[in-house]
Amino acid sequence: MSDESESPSLLTVREAAKFMHVSPETIYRLVRTSGVPGAFKVKGSWRFSVEQLNRWTKTAKFGATLVTKRTKV
Repeated sequence: MSDESESPSLLTVREAAKFMHVSPETIYRLVRTSGVPGAFKVKGSWRFSVEQLNRWTKTAKFGATLVTKRTKV
């Protein structure tokens, strides 16, 4: 019998944000602008594959997607 206390394999937006140490708004922005590997919708709500997020956050490409352009005020 498997242990029910194991980490879930799919995360909500809030869980993904916590996992990646960013805000939920950043997760939504990443989905809109660059796409997030392993992301898909279930009844209108985003879900994220832990395995895919883990791989993506370890790549240089992920770091580049978090860099935002600064505008002069």
